Amino acid sequence: MILGNVCTRRCGFCAVQKGGPLPVDYDEPRRVAEACAALGLKFAVITSVNRDDRKDGGAELFALTIRAIRERIQGCGVEVLVPDFQGSHAAMDLVLEAAPDILNHNTETVPRLYRQVRLGARYERSLDMLAYGDPAAPAGTVSAWTSQGVGPIVARVGPGTGGNPAFSAIDPSLNRPTTDEFTVGAETRPMPGMRVRLAGVMKRQQNRIDLLNTGVPLSSYSLSTIVDGRPASDGGNVLLPVYNRLPSSFGRDQYLLTNNASEEAATFSGVVFSGDIATGPWTFLFGATASQTEGLGANRGFHADENDPGLAGEVFTDPNANTDARGRLFFDRAFTIKLASVYRFAHGVNIGLIARYQDGQPFSRVTVVPDLNQGTDFVRAYPAGDARFSFTGTFDMRLQKGFSAGRARIDAILDWFNLFNLGYEVEERVVTGPEFRYITAIQPPTAVHLGVRVTF
Repeated sequence: MILGNVCTRRCGFCAVQKGGPLPVDYDEPRRVAEACAALGLKFAVITSVNRDDRKDGGAELFALTIRAIRERIQGCGVEVLVPDFQGSHAAMDLVLEAAPDILNHNTETVPRLYRQVRLGARYERSLDMLAYGDPAAPAGTVSAWTSQGVGPIVARVGPGTGGNPAFSAIDPSLNRPTTDEFTVGAETRPMPGMRVRLAGVMKRQQNRIDLLNTGVPLSSYSLSTIVDGRPASDGGNVLLPVYNRLPSSFGRDQYLLTNNASEEAATFSGVVFSGDIATGPWTFLFGATASQTEGLGANRGFHADENDPGLAGEVFTDPNANTDARGRLFFDRAFTIKLASVYRFAHGVNIGLIARYQDGQPFSRVTVVPDLNQGTDFVRAYPAGDARFSFTGTFDMRLQKGFSAGRARIDAILDWFNLFNLGYEVEERVVTGPEFRYITAIQPPTAVHLGVRVTF
């Protein structure tokens, strides 16, 4: 803790001495760095008392301390736990210019208790500092490309503020997401050495945290349609909505992290059937699942960081990302089956086999739309996850031989993955056109790993 041991505030939960602090000691950063070196620290966390007696709230000494540690200990990480600097963004700039690895600020309690336990602070001001400080660096502009080179600014993107605190903010009334889960199951032992289990699971996730572009509402777009040509067996020609951003809205983006009341809850329902049989040296395990998810994919695409509702993505910042955004999610595999068996031979020799099947990953067909004011864009042509890649399956083996060496045990292990060199697809091309559903990735080929494990 820097900046002395006397705090200018009287928070009810804190035991630090309150009163008039001593003058700032500018030799303190050097001494802190020397102490970190003497302790052999690879990561240091620096905090302080509140110094409301100073215009910068003590930000200068935070910056000097960060730099002193970096100069004294090469490669040492630095986290700073800062006060609210009475809402001064200039003070926060001083800290951020020293480039701490982590910037931290505690809100301490819920808004209704601030007047009782956190005198001199305001909940909204703390959130403002977090919104301004935490994503400090990543901010940029998106510009159109013309025949003459870089054209006008189309959009501004965060999560950083780019020097404008109003550009990126956290809603003061932000609430935590909630999940309701109901699980019911049963287990039976129909015969000695055999267990069978059946379980059902239902989940409902709501009050999610979303990112809104409050500076560019839906009225900032004009709506038209394009034709997504499909075979008659797939519905024939379908009209897709396309949102064309009005030039008058370019560069007016303002982002708010909040709970979007219009978002429906994400749901999961599934059944799990599993069991095992053990008799003598042989063990057999089996499992199967059937499940279905429904939720709002935060981003267009089918990867884990796209078709997932637990992200603050583009779904409420770009109306073209909101089209058909609700559907089956990344982790929805519908049906899966796993079978495994282990046989223990004499002389410490074990062999294990496992076979796995799962339905393909859900995806959405997308259609590219050129010549929009904001540049080329794309929209979903199917509801999220309405189609699937082909199923995948594999067969793996492990051979293990154990030895004793004094008090230690040594295991030689041979793992053979994809024993039959199956080449089922993993991904396809999802863009409308002649190469739609063209295979772009298949599962890895057969591979053998050798290893040794020593247990003391």
